[in-house]
Amino acid sequence: MNTSNEIIKPDYLQFLAEIKERIYHSRHEAAKAVNREIIQLYWDIGHSITEKQQSAGWGKSVVETLANDLQKEFPGMSGFSARNIWYMQQFYAEYHGNEILQPLVGEISWSKHLVIMSKCKDMQERQFYIRATKKYGWTKDVLTHHVTLKTYERYDPSAWQHTACRPRFPKRIGNCCLRPKKLPKNCRFSSIN
Repeated sequence: MNTSNEIIKPDYLQFLAEIKERIYHSRHEAAKAVNREIIQLYWDIGHSITEKQQSAGWGKSVVETLANDLQKEFPGMSGFSARNIWYMQQFYAEYHGNEILQPLVGEISWSKHLVIMSKCKDMQERQFYIRATKKYGWTKDVLTHHVTLKTYERYDPSAWQHTACRPRFPKRIGNCCLRPKKLPKNCRFSSIN
């Protein structure tokens, strides 16, 4: 029988590295899937509120009531404050029907969408920051930094205005700000809430 000292050989170390890489990759893919589902849920809630307000004449108080009821039903689960539900409605209202932005909504996390919605009013500017955040894996803080520095204004958006085109980002925009991606708080590999 092999002892642990006998197992530590170059082929084992390579095997271990491959397994670890598969675990990291799977965790990352799981986090992306969770993010897409959360964004889809928030989109659907925003759509439902908008629809009820338009078709049934519901007022603003429904959001407060909904927030209270959801927090009672899902204690300890974040994301269902009245303020956040209003953001969901805004998210849907602002991106719905936009052929360029709507397909991008699942590409970045909710907190990054909040930064972009609150600080960027121009749709091309929003597209720029969504794509750059996805491409370079920017954290919320790095994204906020780029928005504050008005990075978008340094580049000619007409070069990538059409749907088929993609913005080209100089390496210095992304590479200086790359950070390892962390799993969201609600996503641990062994138990996704």
